[in-house]
Amino acid sequence: MSLNVKGLTNFRKRHTVFTWCRKKNAYIVFLQETHSKEETEVQWRNEWGVDVILSHGNFKSRGVAILLKKGIDCTIHFEIIDCNGVRMF
Repeated sequence: MSLNVKGLTNFRKRHTVFTWCRKKNAYIVFLQETHSKEETEVQWRNEWGVDVILSHGNFKSRGVAILLKKGIDCTIHFEIIDCNGVRMF
């Protein structure tokens, strides 16, 4: 599933989006325009309850996230981050 969330810095909005995603029962959720920051990574992981992969982007881009459903058998073997802050797995 893929969603443009137009910012998840607000706790209520993030909680609503995370709850909606859980109800949809998707194994992997791709979120665009998360507006995430390094300082909030641990908090977002705790709120989702399972693994969250984040790329915060820069002033021109607003960040993306990948949410994994609990129990999914997924292993990330390597990660590449380019000089513009884009992560590739």
